[in-house]
Amino acid sequence: DKEAEEAAALRIQARYRGLKTREEVGKQAAAEAGRSAEARARRAQEEEHEAALKIQARYRGKKSRQDRALCAAGDEDGQDLGPWAEGGEDMAAFFTAVTSFVATVVVQAVHRSVSRELAGARNSRQK
Repeated sequence: DKEAEEAAALRIQARYRGLKTREEVGKQAAAEAGRSAEARARRAQEEEHEAALKIQARYRGKKSRQDRALCAAGDEDGQDLGPWAEGGEDMAAFFTAVTSFVATVVVQAVHRSVSRELAGARNSRQK
């Protein structure tokens, strides 16, 4: 009878240790999933930032070429193009405003994307 009690106690202990080990492995897997989601979110944010910079650079280049062509055409026709002829302060303010607006839109999009990624990672860790 004593041996049967010891065998039963050993089985209970073994099952308890197995349960705790499985719980620990599950926690580690959830933590790893959270870290990889955060890394993906960071990469997405960096990619979107780089894309925004490329869009801004292309837009500024195109706009500059258009303005130079407009100024050259205006000079040929003898028209006064005002501050646009020299690419003056109004033009600089315009580019600053456009760049700021595009950057704001991109940052907001990245923030929403990262928030969704992190929320998903938190939810997967809690399950």
